[in-house]
Amino acid sequence: MAENMRVRRMEAIVRDELSSLVCTEVADPAVRNMAITKVKMTGDLRRARVFYQTSEGGGQGALGLQRASSFLRRRLGERIGLRYVPALEFSQDVETDAVWSVLKRLEGISREGECRGNTAPEVERS
Repeated sequence: MAENMRVRRMEAIVRDELSSLVCTEVADPAVRNMAITKVKMTGDLRRARVFYQTSEGGGQGALGLQRASSFLRRRLGERIGLRYVPALEFSQDVETDAVWSVLKRLEGISREGECRGNTAPEVERS
């Protein structure tokens, strides 16, 4: 149980540090528009799957992350106190993308209803 808590704590630390690095230190413009959404690490903390979301097409961002991978790993090692710096694997966060897609659709439906005048009738308060 304590080991599981350690893994979760390190996942949060790695996520925060990578988010900071991507925003402030990576020079590639395709990577700067990305958000690190979550990190999943193995029990021995030697591998980290980094999930990201991008506002643009994911292809250029994925290539940018692969190019910056060694830089990110080196800087991550300088910032966190682990004996072994985890190997980074990047995956697009399709769950978060799906949620955003649904929210955009709902927002569009809501706007359509307002434009057509299909709003709920107001209820008189007594």
